[in-house]
Amino acid sequence: MLEAYLDHLRVERRLAGHTLESYGRDLTALAAFAAKAEQRLDRLDRQALEEFVREQMSWCSIAGSSTIRPTTSSRPVRGRHSPGSCRSTRSSD
Repeated sequence: MLEAYLDHLRVERRLAGHTLESYGRDLTALAAFAAKAEQRLDRLDRQALEEFVREQMSWCSIAGSSTIRPTTSSRPVRGRHSPGSCRSTRSSD
């Protein structure tokens, strides 16, 4: 399911490679969160998604990031950040 969505973004929406990588990381982390909660990804409710976002925000805080780029915070779905994803990155994708 995730690969089909990423293919859609690549082909139909023509998103940049770095953007697709970020979406891929985020969605993979969201899928792991759903599996840990023993829920299907497409069945996560608002409460579960808010919990997921809180975890991501606290992870970046622990990793030493004081800000999240506007492009990251405006994504429709945010994913679990790895230590490397909380650091500053290029501003253009």
